[in-house]
Amino acid sequence: MSLPEDIYTLLSDTDPLTDLVDTRISPYVRNASEQTFPACVFEVSNTTIESDSGGSVAHCFSDVTVTALGRTFIEADEVAETILAAMTSWSDTNACVAMTTPTAVTRDQEMPYDGSQDLVYRTSIDFSIDHGVAI
Repeated sequence: MSLPEDIYTLLSDTDPLTDLVDTRISPYVRNASEQTFPACVFEVSNTTIESDSGGSVAHCFSDVTVTALGRTFIEADEVAETILAAMTSWSDTNACVAMTTPTAVTRDQEMPYDGSQDLVYRTSIDFSIDHGVAI
């Protein structure tokens, strides 16, 4: 499996998160026609590959951002707290994840894209993931 698939599996198997967002977990983008909140979007923005002396991939470090989306600031933060708990407790030998470290939290809002007058609040958490060769 790839790292994005592993992240999706982790998040979608986390009951406290799915209790809040149901199945609204997606990689990279969220369909603008989807009007239900809260939701969760994640992206792997960069992977640094370390090779051994023979040129084979030995280890990877990836930068990952997981964003909680909500109709209120509190709703987005509540989803973000469950994301943080799931990601920081993640150590999976099957996915070759050695360590997941949170590095930053960013909060902002955007104009609605569904015809509503309500803003969409975002709480994004950046992580550094130390993992094996799954890209």
